[in-house]
Amino acid sequence: MWCQNEEVKKRYPRSMTLRELYLRLKEMAEGSSVVIERDSVQTELGSRYNIKQAEMQAHGELAKAAVNYVKKSMVAYLDAKNSLKWILGVIRSSGVRGQLLLNVFEELANYGERRRWEEALDACKKRDYI
Repeated sequence: MWCQNEEVKKRYPRSMTLRELYLRLKEMAEGSSVVIERDSVQTELGSRYNIKQAEMQAHGELAKAAVNYVKKSMVAYLDAKNSLKWILGVIRSSGVRGQLLLNVFEELANYGERRRWEEALDACKKRDYI
């Protein structure tokens, strides 16, 4: 079945289809490796030689996007626009954990209400996000 997304893939060989994006996000969430089979249209114009490099770059870009999403959401939380439950849901669904999440907290340590910052930090530690 030919759809508009595949038509874009034909015009821009190095772009991702929705299926490929879904599989990459699924792979990141599960921490497992998912093999994406590519047809001849997807491997034309020299894109085959850089598939592994492109996959590594995509992981880095997705991680940056997730961190940026959490950071902007934290700003909204610290501005008292949303609740603690909301920001914990954002953090949980983003997949940002460990040192990356701690870096977000450190960057925003002097922003907004200190009490709200400490509440969020303590809640993340309690849930083993940090």
